[in-house]
Amino acid sequence: MSAYAGLQEYDEAFARLEKAAATRRDRMIWLKLDPWLEPLHGDPRFHELIHRMNLPSKTSTAAIRKSG
Repeated sequence: MSAYAGLQEYDEAFARLEKAAATRRDRMIWLKLDPWLEPLHGDPRFHELIHRMNLPSKTSTAAIRKSG
């Protein structure tokens, strides 16, 4: 996944991410924190995947950090 994002092969990166999400790979919990996947953050498919996985949004994550 990360390699495809780094090579700017975004469609393949998303195909791999979708497969990993469907098989519930444990490393998917780090999806938003993986620096190699940062190029994907601006793509609507990334936000859809985050939403489907019920991961917290940036807004809710920032609120948690401020309160702690």
